[in-house]
Amino acid sequence: MITYFAIPNLIEIARVNIIYAKPNERSSHTRLIPYLGGAGIFLGLLLSFCLYANLATIPKVNHLLIAIVLIFSIGLKDDLVLTKPLKKLLGQFITASFVVSAGIQITSFQGVLGITEIPYIIGIGITILTITYIINAFNLIDGINGLSAGIGICLAIFLGGWFFMINLIPYTILSFSMAGALMAFLIYNRTPAEIFMGDSGSLLIGLLLAILLIEFVQQHNIPTGTKYHFINAPLVAIGLFTIPIFDFLRVAIERFIFGKSPMSPDRKHIHHLFVDAGYSHNVSSLSIVGLNIVFTIMASLLQGFGFVLPILLLLAIFWILISYLKTKVILNKEMIATNKKLDVKNAKLQKVVIKNLDKSVSV
Repeated sequence: MITYFAIPNLIEIARVNIIYAKPNERSSHTRLIPYLGGAGIFLGLLLSFCLYANLATIPKVNHLLIAIVLIFSIGLKDDLVLTKPLKKLLGQFITASFVVSAGIQITSFQGVLGITEIPYIIGIGITILTITYIINAFNLIDGINGLSAGIGICLAIFLGGWFFMINLIPYTILSFSMAGALMAFLIYNRTPAEIFMGDSGSLLIGLLLAILLIEFVQQHNIPTGTKYHFINAPLVAIGLFTIPIFDFLRVAIERFIFGKSPMSPDRKHIHHLFVDAGYSHNVSSLSIVGLNIVFTIMASLLQGFGFVLPILLLLAIFWILISYLKTKVILNKEMIATNKKLDVKNAKLQKVVIKNLDKSVSV
């Protein structure tokens, strides 16, 4: 409710102060759109979490709250005054360090690639890199109406439900606070969008999803015997975040191959391919969210086959999907070009016909 009632005021603030996302060659929108939605998500999420969660039961909760406020501030600054990528990346590393200092850290690979326990220092480095990767992967998936909010809602509901089942209430409240804020935001972000979440929203949600996913995996290090524990938690965690993880990795590799920076802007992401293939924003967003759910289900069903084989299978399916979309983009562009040529020919023919008719009338 806080997010729902805050956003109209944020839209007005953005209009008065001319805080718009301007269309460019990478954009999937053609008009000026306010992008302060992240502030509404931040207010609703943080206030709900602080109101309902018993903060005294969360170790070093002050470090966690500092990380949340810090990543929101980094995103908000980038929305208002464009920040250089390296500065933003440094800010993400500092944020991740606060998360680690709050006690949220990867301590075991749970048998993935034959690795179980990992040294403390190495675990810190891996955790910081993982958090930074997830933040950027989610940030870059925020490219069309409703997509990032849709993926965030699905993950928050799944993780919130799982944390509730194992009676980890603080993370349950954090998950459902995020889901509620994103649901309210989605009302204004569906096509035709009235507002975007901007980096202040996407970086924030990326950070929270990173925290929840790491805790989801870490809780499986505690032998409880509960039926809600997965036998291959790392695989399920990747399944939950398959589209952002694989898409970020694919685009970074493609840019590197062509001699570009992994952070350079283009229209190679999966949501760009959907739109360029001729699908609407709503169809594209629903399709990608649906595919992410399918990957999650597949990862859950393939837990008994180890880690490498299921990941290779998911990668193969993802690559087939990307290949199909790239082919569809080429065909769609050829069809548009052909239609333009036909329109030009028809326009010329129409002028000739009108000219001949004018001559006939004169005679």
